[in-house]
Amino acid sequence: EIRSRTHRPVQEAIQQQISEQLSGYSDVTLTASGFQSGDNTVYLFTVAENDTGLITNQYYIVGEKKYCLVQESNFDESGECDEVAKNLIKSFKWK
Repeated sequence: EIRSRTHRPVQEAIQQQISEQLSGYSDVTLTASGFQSGDNTVYLFTVAENDTGLITNQYYIVGEKKYCLVQESNFDESGECDEVAKNLIKSFKWK
């Protein structure tokens, strides 16, 4: 469960923005989830282009009045690509 409910408006705003950007596309699926990584709240938005197989993961690491975006575009379902993105999230520290 997400520790801070104050981030909920941030998650909803990001999801709305992505949904608007995708509105002109057909055969695209958007999923959203959230999790804790250490002390960080992370929102994950996944865009799957069903016709091409492209998967784009956008990880938003949310801080106080800021966020950092890590984006992964995976054209061949590479496990290595997924692991690199996940390791970036795990190692992230706000200063």
